[in-house]
Amino acid sequence: DATDPEQGEISLEALSNFGYLFLEKYNATAAAGVFRDCLKINRSYPDALLGLALAKKYESSDEVESNARAALKFNPNLVPALTLLAELRMQEENYDAANEEIRRALAVNPSSLDVLSLEAVYYQFRGDRSAFSQTEKKILGINPSYGRLYYRLAENLVSRRKYQEAVDFDRKAIALDPKLWPAFTSLGMNLTRIGDLA
Repeated sequence: DATDPEQGEISLEALSNFGYLFLEKYNATAAAGVFRDCLKINRSYPDALLGLALAKKYESSDEVESNARAALKFNPNLVPALTLLAELRMQEENYDAANEEIRRALAVNPSSLDVLSLEAVYYQFRGDRSAFSQTEKKILGINPSYGRLYYRLAENLVSRRKYQEAVDFDRKAIALDPKLWPAFTSLGMNLTRIGDLA
């Protein structure tokens, strides 16, 4: 327990970073514990509130939205929290609300690759090929090896059971970024889903 007085003074930033490290390693349970420790020290620490929201993301928990909104209450310009809310609206297929959150996030950081990638997903699902191409060009103009654009597209297509399209985007992601390991995992799962086991 990081709040144990015997541990001495704890840096919230360092503790929060430790939680995000757990998230990177897909250990949401450990990450949630670290973020809760942060919030015992400072219950209004935005990065910990966001971290807890992200840790709960895979449980389809109400805590995802409530913690993301709590983080924004203390830091209205926290782009990852705005992005998370946009993702939630996309999952609900509430595209107008998703677009509102995307606009809010881009108003804070117009060059955020993560937000721009979500904007590309939005245009893909709206069938706006021209806007999709413009956003795709903008992202690759900022970072020509940003495979996460296509990985994010693949992941969103899976939620709509469009597995062949997801495979195609996973392959594009890997071609751009051969060290994007989650895309390899996604590709393997999606190939299994379409029965391509060769």
